[in-house]
Amino acid sequence: AAMAFSSPLGGWLAERLGLKTMVVAGGVLGAAGILWLSLLPASASPVALGLRLLVIGLAIGLSTGPAQAGALGAVPAAQSGMAAAGLSMLRYVGGIAGTVILGYAMGEPGRQHTAMLIFVAAFAAAALAGFGMPVHPSGLDASAQPVRPQVR
Repeated sequence: AAMAFSSPLGGWLAERLGLKTMVVAGGVLGAAGILWLSLLPASASPVALGLRLLVIGLAIGLSTGPAQAGALGAVPAAQSGMAAAGLSMLRYVGGIAGTVILGYAMGEPGRQHTAMLIFVAAFAAAALAGFGMPVHPSGLDASAQPVRPQVR
């Protein structure tokens, strides 16, 4: 729910603060949320767990749209379909990787902290990648004209 709520906010903020800011902020906030989650004792209340998951969901929602806009804006308009398909595939690969990491964490006692560190590293990598993004890619230029296929 937090991701669904914060996704439109992430786009709105990206228009004002820039894509780079939102991707970096989302990565840092997500890494902090995972670290905060990893410090939670097994006896913690559902509210404490929910607050940590809320932070992670907000981070994902704030940064996903701007990251995708930056990636699609970095390719020529004629190749945007291929770029969108590549992004979609990478989302599925990420979901599969996350499931594998969670399965690893549940396999034996003590693996939870390793899994949490992997998730922190993934968010940190996203934040670092955000530093390489342009603030406003050409894909967000309101004056850009869409590419229309030519009918023969």
